[in-house]
Order: sequence, then structure tokens, then C-alpha cells
Amino acid sequence: MSALQQLVAMVGRVALSALFLWSGAQHLLNWDDLIEAISSKLPLLGPSVVEHGQVVSLVLAIGATVLLFAGGLMLALGLRARIGALLLGVFLVPTTILFHDWWSLDPTDPVYREQAIQFLKNVGLLGGLLLILAFGGGKLGADGLFRHEQDRSK
Repeated sequence: MSALQQLVAMVGRVALSALFLWSGAQHLLNWDDLIEAISSKLPLLGPSVVEHGQVVSLVLAIGATVLLFAGGLMLALGLRARIGALLLGVFLVPTTILFHDWWSLDPTDPVYREQAIQFLKNVGLLGGLLLILAFGGGKLGADGLFRHEQDRSK
């Protein structure tokens, strides 16, 4: 891969991570809203989940925030980028299905279009994460630079 392609791959990887890192920060800055949003979706997960709602909401909020920061940082730095992409995918798939369920809305409702767009945006993000899973983070990341240094020392 040429130097330009490596640079473009790094910029793409960092750009992809930006939304996840920003979202993680927003979770921390708006913690009560996050707990409320998660709690509102618990009935979809079944009665036993609702029964322990506060604890489940807290655990899911902490888990989501950790996945966003850990995966986002790993992706941005190119440090085990494939694992970072996997962590972000683990966050993204259930979040997309639970929070952007446009198919359950009336098509004449303005929220229908907004949720469809958010759903498709997340599908696009998942596509970018799958590319990282398939091809890795590139040479211009922590892993690539570390491998390069190991190769030079041999």
C-alpha cells in the first residue's frame, strides 16, 4: 500500500472513531438522560429485565460508555484496531435496533424519517467498522508502527 493510501486509511480510521468518542463524552455529560433513555427501552427486553430496571439501566449505561471510549480510542490510535472495531460493533448493533426502530413508527410522523436516517447512518458506520475488521488499522497506527520497529530490529 502506498504512503498516500496509508495516510488516507489513518485519517479514515480517526474520522470513524470521532463519533464514538464524542458519543462516549456525551454519555458522561448527560448521564441522567442516558439512564432515562435506556430505561425507556427496557420493556422491549422482557419483564425480568424491567423488574431490575435501575440496575440493568446502570450496567448497560456503564457498558455502553466503556465500549464507546475503549473502542473509539483503540480505533483512533490504531492500537488493536480490529478489536476496537469489534467493541464498537458490539455497541452499535443493539443500540441501532433498540433506539432507531423507524419501522415501528407511522410513516407520516416526522420522527419516522429522522429515525430511518439515524438507522442508516449507523448501518454506514457498521460498514466502516467491518472494513477495519477485514483490513486492520493500517501501518500508520500504534500496531503498524510497533510492527515496523520490530521489523527494523531484526
